[in-house]
Amino acid sequence: MLVRVTPDILDAAEAIAAVASPRAGAINVFLGVVRDHNKGLSVDYLDYEAYPSMAEKVMREIAGEAVVRFGFEDVAVLH
Repeated sequence: MLVRVTPDILDAAEAIAAVASPRAGAINVFLGVVRDHNKGLSVDYLDYEAYPSMAEKVMREIAGEAVVRFGFEDVAVLH
């Protein structure tokens, strides 16, 4: 399981490599992007604040629940 909060640019290939397995029949990737508007206003940038160790703990718990609930081979969550 790969779980990480980082200020760096995310690499989808890293997430794919982390979960690739001959036992899995597919790899599903979700990439969230920032849209250029919200409620009729222009969006120029986002400013995030996070406490990485706490966020990673919660993300790891959620990912673990997904593995059990949906029978995933593995999970990668990068934010």
